Amino acid sequence: MINRWTVAVVTVSMLAVAGLAQAKPAKTKKASGTPIDGVWNAKGTVTVAKHIADEKVGDTITRRWTIKSSCAGACKTTLGYQTSSGHHITVPLQGKGAGWHGRVDNVSSPCTNGGTATGPLTFKLHVTGFTKKKKQKIASGMSSTATQSGTGCANVKLVVKFVLSRA
Repeated sequence: MINRWTVAVVTVSMLAVAGLAQAKPAKTKKASGTPIDGVWNAKGTVTVAKHIADEKVGDTITRRWTIKSSCAGACKTTLGYQTSSGHHITVPLQGKGAGWHGRVDNVSSPCTNGGTATGPLTFKLHVTGFTKKKKQKIASGMSSTATQSGTGCANVKLVVKFVLSRA
């Protein structure tokens, strides 16, 4: 026969086990974003300049790039920057690890003859180094090639090679 003491000990033991089971720490969420997210100082040199106004081979360009990811469902990563004329450009990026690329169509370029050409602007980014921050692998440096081409007033092409460092 089971006495009250046995029932009490079994009950307290069961409650203690149930309490321990509930006290497990919550699983940590995986960090959102990509290793390239953040603000970057982009220093570039024009390597090709065909029929684009105010650009010549050897010119240097400095921009501040912001790369952001939004991870509601599938992650969407964008590169954003402001042009020297004040326009904001947002480029959707795809990639992983050390290799990323993006493209925006129908970008207008002023031609040397005064007209306008329209065509794609593409970016290829390569991570040149990684580091760890709060147990997450992040890019510490990148290189990039930006190519703008188009037709209209002329067949235009501009290629800029960038070196990026964290801002």
